[in-house]
Amino acid sequence: MAAAAIKALLDQSDPARAAVAALVAFHGLCTSQVRNLRLVDVSAGWLHIDDRKVPLAPPLRERIAAYLDHRTAIWPNTANPHLFINRRSAMETRNVGIRRIKLLLGPGVSCRSIREDRILAEAMASRGDAKRLHDMLGLSINASLRYTDVVDHPGFTGATPSE
Repeated sequence: MAAAAIKALLDQSDPARAAVAALVAFHGLCTSQVRNLRLVDVSAGWLHIDDRKVPLAPPLRERIAAYLDHRTAIWPNTANPHLFINRRSAMETRNVGIRRIKLLLGPGVSCRSIREDRILAEAMASRGDAKRLHDMLGLSINASLRYTDVVDHPGFTGATPSE
């Protein structure tokens, strides 16, 4: 994805859209991880996901705080423990559907495309450190090696994916 497209998502005036985009862009979450996040999974500057504790990127902290203010203003009495809710799920305790996340990101954009871009960028930045990909983004070692192979490819120029 082009850096400008990701930046446009991060700068959205819709706090839910900006928060979802930031979670995927900074921490490489997939759709199911975003849908299943609970309020307690994003607390005190940390993201608790898949038995990992990852420090939240500062721009993500701002977007999560803005979204939580918005969520509280719209649904002050909801008992739904999930981070992202909508008008239907706010009256229940289930997570939002895949369609909600797709609608938040907009047409032509998916968690997968942003996630893959993030993983590739991290593989390049770490010069192919598979353990770092595993620790930061939760990839298995085999999946990490697939991305680090790109860095070792003879045609690799070191340019970031969005350049």
